[in-house]
Amino acid sequence: MDKAKKPKAYSYLRFSTPEQAHGDSRRRQSELAARYADAHGLELDDRSFEDFGISAYRGKNAEVGALRTFREAAEDGLIEPGSFLLVENLDRLSRATPRKALRLLEEICEAGITLVTLTDGRRYDLKALDQDFTSLMVALLMASRAHDESLTKGKRVREAWSNKRKNAAERPLTARCPAWLRLDRTTNPPRWEVLEDRAKIVRRVFEMTAKGMGQHRIAHIFNEEGVPTFGSAAYWHRTYVKKLLENEAVIGIFVPHTQTYDDKKRRVRTAGEPVPGYFPPIVPLDLYEDVRAMRLEGRSHVSTKSARPVHMLAGLARCGLCGAAMTRVYKGAKNGQPKLVCTVAKAKGGCSYQTVSVDAVEDAIAASVDFVVLGAPSGDDQLDAALERLETLRDAVSEQIWNVVDALALSSGSPSLRERLSLLETEQERLTNEHDALLTKIAATSGASVERRLEAVRAAIASEGDKAEINALLRQVLKGVVVDRASGRLRFLWKHGGESELMFAWPEDGGGD
Repeated sequence: MDKAKKPKAYSYLRFSTPEQAHGDSRRRQSELAARYADAHGLELDDRSFEDFGISAYRGKNAEVGALRTFREAAEDGLIEPGSFLLVENLDRLSRATPRKALRLLEEICEAGITLVTLTDGRRYDLKALDQDFTSLMVALLMASRAHDESLTKGKRVREAWSNKRKNAAERPLTARCPAWLRLDRTTNPPRWEVLEDRAKIVRRVFEMTAKGMGQHRIAHIFNEEGVPTFGSAAYWHRTYVKKLLENEAVIGIFVPHTQTYDDKKRRVRTAGEPVPGYFPPIVPLDLYEDVRAMRLEGRSHVSTKSARPVHMLAGLARCGLCGAAMTRVYKGAKNGQPKLVCTVAKAKGGCSYQTVSVDAVEDAIAASVDFVVLGAPSGDDQLDAALERLETLRDAVSEQIWNVVDALALSSGSPSLRERLSLLETEQERLTNEHDALLTKIAATSGASVERRLEAVRAAIASEGDKAEINALLRQVLKGVVVDRASGRLRFLWKHGGESELMFAWPEDGGGD
C-alpha cells in the first residue's frame, strides 16, 4: 500500500543586503527550514524562493521579488492548497506598517497556504487567523516590532549621514569620488589624492573647450590619440566630455544628495547644500568660469564639420530683420568671398535674402576693438533686481509655511492644511532652484570676471589671433550680435546685460548678392 502523499513545503529566504548571502544568514535560514520539514513530515521542495538585497520595509519583495512569484504561483494553482511556506520570522516576510504586513499574511493564507515562522514554530492559516486571537495578536505585535526596528534603523542612518554632511569639509563622507581622485586611507583623517595623469586630461578638456572646440571633436581627438578612458568604456564619447564640463568637483565642490521615496515608492534624489573645498580642485577657477560662461546661453562650440576656417561671429550672428541665426555662404567662384545670410531667408522661409560681407564685419570689429570693449556695459542691474525679487518671494513663502505648520499643530492634522503645506513646499523648492541658478549666472557675469574676459577678447583681436580662439572668447561674453544691413550697424548683446553698437558699413551697404 502506497504511503500517503506528504504535503509540500517551500522555504522563503530574504536578506536586506546581497552581502548577507555570503554570511551565516543563508545557511541558518536553510537549515531551519530543512529541520522543520523533516520533523513534521513535509516534503521540502528543492526550489527555495529567495530575495537577496531586497528590503521588506517598503514591500518591494512582495511587489517585484520572489515573494510575489510565490504568491502568483499559489493563486494560479501551481503551488497546491495545503502547502507550507517556511520563513525564519515574520520580519523576513514584511517590515511594512503592521496593517500592510497583516494584509500580506492574510492573502497568503487565503490562497490555502500555511505559513510557519521557524524560530517559534507558530503556524498561521485561515483557521488560526479567524479563531485563534493569540495568533492574530502575535502576528500584529511581530509586525509592529519589525516596522519600528526599521524606522529606528533608518532614523539612525539618516542622523549619521546628516552629521557626516555637516563635517564634510573636514572629513570625506565616503570613498566615492570623481575618476581623477582616490581616497588615501593611510592618513588620519583620510585624504584625497589626485591622479595627475587623469587630472591633466580633464584640464585639457576645459582648455580645448575654451578655445571653441566641441565635445564631439574633443572625443574624436582623444580616440585618435589613444587617450585612455577613465572607466570600462573602450572609447571617448561626447556625453562623457559633457559630464566632465558640468562637474563642479573639478573646482573642489561636492554636492551631497539625500534619498527619499515618493508615493509610488520610487527613489527620489534631492541635491543638498554644495560643500566648497571638499575635493582638491584640478581646474583653475578662471578657466572653469570661462567655460561656464560659454555654456550658460546658446551653443558652447562651433561646428567642426566644415573645413573652412571659423569666423569671429560663428554661432553669434543674428539677422537684423527677423532675429534668426545667420550662416556663412560663399558667393561666386569656388573660393569666393564669404557672406553672412539669414538662415530663414536661405531656407526660403519668408525673410529677405540679403548678404553681408564677413570680411567687412570682422574688419570693423578689429579696427574698433578698443571702442567695442570700452563700450560694453559694466553689468546687469536686472540680475540684481531679479535676485532681490526671488529672495523676497522665498522669504514670504517660508513665513507662510511656518504659519501653516503652526495651524496644523492646533487643528489635529487638517487635510486642507496639509495640502496647502505641500503646495507651499513645492513652491519653496522651485524658488530655491531658480535662486541658485540665478546666483550661478551672476557669478559667471560678475564685474571682475567680465573685465578679464573683455581684456582677453581685446588682446586676441588686437594681436590678430586665431579666429576660432577669438570666436570662443566672444561667446564667453556675448549672447549674440545682430547684423543690421539696413542701418550698417552691429548690435552686441552682452551676456552680463545690456547692448552696444558699432557701425561696420554705410546704410544699405555691406555686400550685394
